Amino acid sequence: MFASIVTGGISLAFVVTVAAPRLSVDLTVVSLQPARHALDAPIAAPISVTFDRAVQTSSVNPAAFMVFGRNSGPMPGTFSFSNGNQTVTFTPNRPFAAGEMITVGLVRPLQAADGGLLRSAGYYYSYWTRTRPASLSYTLIDTLTNRTPDEIANDIPTRIYGALSTDLNADGFPDLTTVNEESDDLRVLMQHNQSGRAVQHLSYSVSDQP
Repeated sequence: MFASIVTGGISLAFVVTVAAPRLSVDLTVVSLQPARHALDAPIAAPISVTFDRAVQTSSVNPAAFMVFGRNSGPMPGTFSFSNGNQTVTFTPNRPFAAGEMITVGLVRPLQAADGGLLRSAGYYYSYWTRTRPASLSYTLIDTLTNRTPDEIANDIPTRIYGALSTDLNADGFPDLTTVNEESDDLRVLMQHNQSGRAVQHLSYSVSDQP
């Protein structure tokens, strides 16, 4: 702001700087459902996060409120609001797998209705879905190899160092990724819906160094 004052024949001019209003304190999580580190959450249970004040509903979206199952992969779903917009509930589009770890991540630009943001590091927590007794009686569907026909024909080695079963293409069925020594690559077996058979083999070359 600029101001000018004339007094006693002397003209004075000065500038007044007005500080911008400070944003509210960080938006804070106060309760979770299912609880952090829960071991027996139902596989289709919605996820509810309650904050210390109302959220700006337009800031809640899959990029700011992320849900990931270790076997199910990124989980799509819908959001709803309650408790004066202090509670955000995520309802998954399909059930998670039994006995899998679910990770929930909250990041900016999710914010409060008064403009307060989450802390810059975001907020993350995890829990596990419940399991149930099973007969442990299995039927062999298929026998798979992650070696290519050329490797088999020419006895070219590869060695599985580790593996991960996760739904990579969001079709509701887990796919298998193996980490391989000697061939230095990642190999992916995409599962064909309910048949359990791998119908697509993908390979991604990687370095033999971290």
